[in-house]
Amino acid sequence: MVTPRRLARTAMVFSLLVGLTAQALPADAKAPTAKLTIHAAAASFKVGTRVSLTGSVAPPSSASVTVQRLVGKKWVTVSYAKPAATGTFTVSVKALGKPATWKVRAVRPKSGAVKAVTSNVISVHVVKTAFSVAASAGTTVTNGSPVVVTGTVTPKASGTVSLQAASGTTWRTVATAPLSKASTFTVGAVEPLGSYRLRVVKSATTAVAQGIGKTLAVTVALPPLTVTTPSLFDGTVGLPYFVQLTAAGGTPPYTWSSSVLPTGLSLSAGGLLSGTPRSAARTTVTVTVTDSQLRAASAALPVRLDLSPAAANLVHAWGVNGAGELGQGDTDVTIGQRAVGLTGATSLAGGQADCYALRFDGTVWAWGNDVNGELGDAGALLATGSAVPLPVVGVSGVTAIAAGSQSAYAVRADGTVWDWGYNGSGQLGDGTLTRRLSPVQVPGLTGVIAVAASEASAYALKSDGTVWSWGSNISGQLGIGSLVDSTTPTRVAALSGVTAIAASGFNAAALKADGTVWDWGFNPSGQLGNGSLTNSNVPVQVSGMTGAVQIALGENAGYARKADGSTWAWGYGANGALGNGASGNATTPVAVSISGVTDLAAGRQGGYAVTQDGTVKAWGYNGNYQLGSSGVPQSLVPIAVPGVTNAVRVYGGGLNGYAITAY
Repeated sequence: MVTPRRLARTAMVFSLLVGLTAQALPADAKAPTAKLTIHAAAASFKVGTRVSLTGSVAPPSSASVTVQRLVGKKWVTVSYAKPAATGTFTVSVKALGKPATWKVRAVRPKSGAVKAVTSNVISVHVVKTAFSVAASAGTTVTNGSPVVVTGTVTPKASGTVSLQAASGTTWRTVATAPLSKASTFTVGAVEPLGSYRLRVVKSATTAVAQGIGKTLAVTVALPPLTVTTPSLFDGTVGLPYFVQLTAAGGTPPYTWSSSVLPTGLSLSAGGLLSGTPRSAARTTVTVTVTDSQLRAASAALPVRLDLSPAAANLVHAWGVNGAGELGQGDTDVTIGQRAVGLTGATSLAGGQADCYALRFDGTVWAWGNDVNGELGDAGALLATGSAVPLPVVGVSGVTAIAAGSQSAYAVRADGTVWDWGYNGSGQLGDGTLTRRLSPVQVPGLTGVIAVAASEASAYALKSDGTVWSWGSNISGQLGIGSLVDSTTPTRVAALSGVTAIAASGFNAAALKADGTVWDWGFNPSGQLGNGSLTNSNVPVQVSGMTGAVQIALGENAGYARKADGSTWAWGYGANGALGNGASGNATTPVAVSISGVTDLAAGRQGGYAVTQDGTVKAWGYNGNYQLGSSGVPQSLVPIAVPGVTNAVRVYGGGLNGYAITAY
């Protein structure tokens, strides 16, 4: 009988026997079979360089591994390596001789209880050439923009290249790009702020070894600190004024400051320019922005503060008066300036023998000649014109005006253009040659912000920076590449980015946002400013003129004002029209002998300027007292117009000068 005690004793003996049997088995009876692998670091290697091989043994073992190459029918050991604790190893063999394809394997020989293991056999290509990689990149890249590298791979290849970057010792691939048919590439990636080493790698093929470009150094940096507000809004004396200044680059937050501001305005540290202007001005405000790293940037911002609509006696005139151009009710010859009986003017435009005023309420007033309906009164022509301002009938909500020889122009708030007067060359732009006694709309023009007019041509500047022209084109003054007149607006195709236009005689000019000036049309006196005497029916750049903020054209001369208050002139110089102390012509800009200019205008044979103290100065021919004084037939340099003070704007007409003063 088997008792429970006997059964337990039997089970214990059986377990002991099983354990003894297991211990008696060989140590490697359950050990997994070792696996040895090897591969080449690249597809091919150039003769004379080292063939790099990597491999691994699993499970990891520190037993040495030999690398063998098949020579003929024998395997010959060419190198050896001792695996790392992870079981991986790296070995290299110098590729001597000539191009060939090697058969290579790795062997871990038998050592004691360790069995021998043989790896896979691989082919290694030893080639005559290697890829040559030529690459280039900028040394500095703005933060947020891609680091771009361009270059060429030789010999020609297909496939891709890799862009690698390192800020320490480790190279990392940041982008890849395909090679073109010409084996050129452009590869880039966005990298954080910092300094980097870059290189471009072309992978090896079975025929060509790997190529690595020279190391390039590049820094990803913050963009430079700049003031991004291009100019200040126009303001009106007595009305609230607000402008938020803006900046870019550097390290925010920003702090703003300015040393001098127009009376009534203040600038907060946050960049808010605000207040209520107390005096009219056309000036430049210099503002400075400082970032958190105390880097600073400054900008000179032009600003125009117009007169209060309630101001009186704003318009002053001098020069000829045969058609009542002085606007005081008579045609008497007068030496010196006279105040025109008109209040609230914000802008003026002088014609051949007439003048126009734009008032704060958007109405236009005219006085002077009326031979061809220049006064726009919609009634019978006034044989003797009008020596006092009359309202132009049929146009309202006007924001800008201009005057031609015997025609006038107005821009309304809706961006349309209206004109009236003589139309013998199609200068009214309505598709006819019919004169108009009251304003008619120029068809097809919208989005206009400014107009200009010359002898028999007109020009419009749109808010998108394009310029359009119509009328006479006898000297190419329409700028459209031909000498054909146009009775409807045609775009001046060569121009874009324009901020201001001017016209006179048989010429026109444009000021671009980059501060350059472009002229076209008649050029016998060098009035195009490009160093030649050749007419041009397309815009040409005025030589050396940069940083301009205002332009004006006389009959045969051009003028420009820079932000620093300097004034420049070119073209016809007889009678001192260039204001530089000489009477010769200039085919490129020369400096006018004046500084601190805040506003600029041109007459037929001279110029006008307002200086920072509110004085009006004039230069050039004075045969009709257009310099505002007697006793001098001409002036080669600017002289003050007597009796005009606190001026904020100045204008030129045919043989007249005009100014708007603060009171």
